[in-house]
Amino acid sequence: HRDLHSFPTRRSSDLQAVMAIDTLLSSLVAAKQVNAAAAQAIRPDISDLYRIVRDPNAYRSAEFRAALARVAVGVRRLQ
Repeated sequence: HRDLHSFPTRRSSDLQAVMAIDTLLSSLVAAKQVNAAAAQAIRPDISDLYRIVRDPNAYRSAEFRAALARVAVGVRRLQ
């Protein structure tokens, strides 16, 4: 039963992480710290993250971590 109680919290935390990534990327583009075209290349992966956390019945932590790793690779390429 403990896993069931932590499940919504983990998904909620993951959703907050996606929103933070999205907001930060938009802010960096607006401040011209990051090239808009390069940032746009990461957007499909961020959309995947949103899709993964949207449905609580379909949420899979492993799928989220894999998509998050793709976003991290894209962000590192921005530097």
